Amino acid sequence: MNMKPARAAPPILAGLVIPQAILATLALVLAAGASASPAPPPPIDELTGFYEATGGDNWRRNDHWLDEEVHHCQWYGIRCDAGLSISPMTGVVLPDNNLVGNVADAIEWIETLPLDSSSAPARIDLTGNQLTGELPRLLPFDQLDLSENLITGALPEIDESTGEWLRTLDLSGNQLSGPIPASWAGLELAELRLDRNRLTGEIEVAIDAMSMTDSIRLDLADNQFSGQIPAALMALLPYPLDERQTGSMEDGWKPAFPPGLNLCWNDFDPPAGELADFIALHHHGGRFAECQRPQVPIDPTISGSWFNPDRSGEGFVQQLLDNGRMLLFWFTYPRDETAGQRWFLGLEPAGDTGVWMEDLLAPVGQFGSGDRESETPREELDQEIPFRLSINRLDEKEQHIAYSRSVVLGGSATGLASFGLDSLRYDQIALSQLAGTTCEDQSEFQAYSGAWYNPERSGEGFVVEVLPDDEIVVYWFTYKPDDSGQQAWMVGTGTIEHTFTVAAPPPGPNPVGIAELETMHQPAGGVFGADFDSTAVEFVEWGSLTLELLDDGSARVQWDSLLEGFGSGSYPLEHLARPMLADCD
Repeated sequence: MNMKPARAAPPILAGLVIPQAILATLALVLAAGASASPAPPPPIDELTGFYEATGGDNWRRNDHWLDEEVHHCQWYGIRCDAGLSISPMTGVVLPDNNLVGNVADAIEWIETLPLDSSSAPARIDLTGNQLTGELPRLLPFDQLDLSENLITGALPEIDESTGEWLRTLDLSGNQLSGPIPASWAGLELAELRLDRNRLTGEIEVAIDAMSMTDSIRLDLADNQFSGQIPAALMALLPYPLDERQTGSMEDGWKPAFPPGLNLCWNDFDPPAGELADFIALHHHGGRFAECQRPQVPIDPTISGSWFNPDRSGEGFVQQLLDNGRMLLFWFTYPRDETAGQRWFLGLEPAGDTGVWMEDLLAPVGQFGSGDRESETPREELDQEIPFRLSINRLDEKEQHIAYSRSVVLGGSATGLASFGLDSLRYDQIALSQLAGTTCEDQSEFQAYSGAWYNPERSGEGFVVEVLPDDEIVVYWFTYKPDDSGQQAWMVGTGTIEHTFTVAAPPPGPNPVGIAELETMHQPAGGVFGADFDSTAVEFVEWGSLTLELLDDGSARVQWDSLLEGFGSGSYPLEHLARPMLADCD
């Protein structure tokens, strides 16, 4: 284990004792000099080079970039310390913005930027883009996030200046390979994420790279690491699963803290004794041994409904989309069984064998109005905040899920709340599989699978599963028909019948198939998490639903509810997302 000494004072000051009067005079002189110092020249050339190297004209947002009449601190994604007169840059934050090109070119321009960390951490966040090639070096800034790109090759060596400044490093979700360089032992990180790559070797250097005095997060999951887990891991301070923290209720919908440790889906020797106990106390989802099994690649057959037989009445409906992202709806319940229903929405890139989702959405709204602000405060609707979810495929019909989420344990009149961490992991089996995800199971209606919505009711919608033999499953994710803002979901099954027109069809889109779901159910009585009891779930009859599939690729829904407030009606639907199907040409 690399024992890191505390940062030493510059040699010229070591052991020097300065009288208070001299210190006061020195402070005045320095302040006067600082106020007289000219502002550094704006880094227009450097930002222009970065813009051109990453395809700036095709970014999703490039507001004000290269506009000579707009100060560079107002360009989209540029962070500046507006509290100082010279407004020094503190970061470049452009996640999910369609940046393309070679990561080495992007790094070359970024490292020339005059980022200042005297009043705020210097931050580079380029997650979720399309940067390619090998990473030439790490940058000596406080926070560096290059996750969810297409970076390949080996991890770069680090130099002394990088180790002095870098505190948070996220390279997860790339295609990096090889071992962790020995020079990384010179880092002192509070957070290191290398998960979902193709890294090999042992992990002792990763442990050496972590701070020994700060609470840390270390995520090495979904790689090819092997060997023994070093006992030195126990010298670190990862957030434990039973941690309790106090914070503002205003931040209650943000994760209070992340799970501190994730070593899943590698090839480690089983830990024992005190080390096994330590891992169990700090590990994402708990029960570390359950996430050391073989996996299989993700392909279109993962699309469908999934559940755990011991947790019947809740589950996932997930679809691998054409763009390689996984769309997930988690239909479940709140922690309070009297609060009705709950559904979460996630959309993240799928990896080789798994998917990692952070901060699942849980919108509020009203039936018939879509997603909107409720008059009831969010913290009164539900005492939950977003959590982290992992899905790993074990075989064609089985997957493993784990989650860690922050929960509010109690509040006070001062506005402060006590936060805790809730974690669970279990297996799920496939309940359905979409037609068209293999060349053997086809349906002429399979193109109608996917997510559907009406733009005038944005925030609610349907997930349609067209199955072999023209069977259909329809989920409706919506809200209660009152002003509570609480969610509701219904599900039903049926068969798609062909429609035939003897005479010439009328103008406009015409139905090619119709599915009459005579009974939609609205399950109730469940609770979220470890206390879920499938015997407490009641499958309430909600009413009927008819789905018309039209020849222009659109659809129309009609419903007639038995429950007060939902009423009856109809409206057109547009295809919002389509699942990836098998290429059978």
